Amino acid sequence: MKTLVNTFYNLELRLIENEITVLSLEAPSAYQKIMHDLWQQYNGNEGSFILSENGKELKIQKNVECIYNPFTVNLNDKKILTKLYQELSLQGDVLLQEDGIELRGSIIRYFDKLLNTVPYDITYNFEFELSSIIKALDVQTDSTTNTLTEKICSYMNLLQQLCGISIFVISNLKCLFQNTDLQLLYEYAKYNKINLIIIEPIHTPHIIDEKCWIIDKDLCIIEA
Repeated sequence: MKTLVNTFYNLELRLIENEITVLSLEAPSAYQKIMHDLWQQYNGNEGSFILSENGKELKIQKNVECIYNPFTVNLNDKKILTKLYQELSLQGDVLLQEDGIELRGSIIRYFDKLLNTVPYDITYNFEFELSSIIKALDVQTDSTTNTLTEKICSYMNLLQQLCGISIFVISNLKCLFQNTDLQLLYEYAKYNKINLIIIEPIHTPHIIDEKCWIIDKDLCIIEA
């Protein structure tokens, strides 16, 4: 089982399969501290959180995706495309090796002919990588989605499949979606064994599949 512990408030969140974790931070100081520290660690800096699985500490930067503004979710951000290009290059080397050799030969022959059309001495790199061709073709994931719910689900799927990330922290999610949309998101997370953590500044009504923790205005921790 995975746990996310905040040492400053002595808060332990148990990330249980098929449960959606909701952390309500009613004290503004707690909301600011937790959001700040989590973001710092997400970016590789120090903070007050410890993520572990079966007693082994995990790096938050490599295992957690923090979405502080769901509207800015980008299905073709740098980390997704980097992993996508790596996977396509690997598949090309393993599954389409002969086709890759033929493609490389065709490109070299084309450039030899192209360079012979100008009266200059020109050289170029014969040892180019498939990833450079993929990048030049601007290969991207299909970012066409109808709703914000679909976009977030697609984003989680890409990060889980390409980057191995299965813990997602999303702020103020329950303020943005109706319960029907939340349920669709929850079902997707459960089906794909994703640990979803929602952080909000107020305590909202409990809905099915949620496990709630509250830090109230007196900084008391309440497990609901």
